[in-house]
Amino acid sequence: MTNRQIFLFGLVLSVFVALFTGGRFIYFIAVAMLVVFVSSYVMVVWNSKNMYLFFNISEEVLTVGDKLWIEYKLSNMSVLPVSYALMTFVVSKRLGEMGFPSETAFYGPYQMITIRKNVTCQNRGYYTLGKLVVDIQDPLGLFSRRVVFDRAIDLTVYPRVHAIQSFDLPAKEFFGKVTVPMQTHEDFTSMKSIREYRIGDSMKKIHWKLSSKLDHPLVKEYDLSADTKVYMLVDGYKETIRPEELDTQDGLVEIAISLIHYFLEYNISVSLVCNTLKRLSIQGKDMARFGLFLEELTGYVPTGEQTFVQFLKAETNKLYYGSTIIAVTDKLTDDLLYTVLGLREKRFDIVLIFYGEDSRLHSDELDLLNHQGISTYSLSSRSDISKTLEVSYDKKAL
Repeated sequence: MTNRQIFLFGLVLSVFVALFTGGRFIYFIAVAMLVVFVSSYVMVVWNSKNMYLFFNISEEVLTVGDKLWIEYKLSNMSVLPVSYALMTFVVSKRLGEMGFPSETAFYGPYQMITIRKNVTCQNRGYYTLGKLVVDIQDPLGLFSRRVVFDRAIDLTVYPRVHAIQSFDLPAKEFFGKVTVPMQTHEDFTSMKSIREYRIGDSMKKIHWKLSSKLDHPLVKEYDLSADTKVYMLVDGYKETIRPEELDTQDGLVEIAISLIHYFLEYNISVSLVCNTLKRLSIQGKDMARFGLFLEELTGYVPTGEQTFVQFLKAETNKLYYGSTIIAVTDKLTDDLLYTVLGLREKRFDIVLIFYGEDSRLHSDELDLLNHQGISTYSLSSRSDISKTLEVSYDKKAL
């Protein structure tokens, strides 16, 4: 039985005894208990209307790994004391591991209590802070009233951008040019030589002015080079990148944003596409667009209905053969293996990056992919991103 039930039972009993016996002392006890009962209720209601919250945080924009302090000041703006207040601070568990147990306090008249908590931001995202739930009780515990304060302050936690000094793009030169063995990638701004016409040559390549002077057709031959462009595909399928697996999500995001920062810093054009429910697609070729990539990846949530293999096939159907594709997902499946091998036969340059507990490849899979010229990286910790992805001279020598 609760305190209120016990008290009510005693009150009813005292009233009946007083009615049947007519004793003054029993009447006094019944009246006193009734006054206490009503007073307790009035006190709780009054206290709940006179509690005020002041809320503050150290920063509103942070990066994963940064420290944040959260401070709230709860005041009793009444002449009546608050005998018991249970304070519960509500904050998303995504933000980080923190000790925010419920706390109890006694508030005297016009008293303010300040409580500050520290937390290390572990997961990127957009958060709303400032919700405090206060349960107020009277001294006897007969009544309880809940007051919810919601002082919304928006907090942005960006993913960590890991420093990458050099990344090994397939057949790419450092300053944004790529030599490729395909006519579809001829650079029509850079003529290499002039030769005699051969059957099958395009009429568009005939050097008409020189051909008219020499009385036989000549064609222009161009350098086989094209501007470097990277297509980065990030897995957002909800059945494999599950919403509760925060570390896997943040690992994929930090890999993607770190590479994007590297590409944009060296003016390498990059296109990011993700198979989330609302298809994410961003393009950029310099650091002026980096903020947009950062904002979108901060809000990344795996909500996609399309598998990563289906997504990969659909996206590559839109690309020229020979394009560079970086696929970022959690593990290598048989379907993904067969798909990337098929894309490699079509002369796509493919880089596979896996993050998660199942990211490690079997030796036979690794040998097969390496033999086909497909670069692979496996990571199980976000702290290894720079070390694993960055190309050293030793790796280049291999």
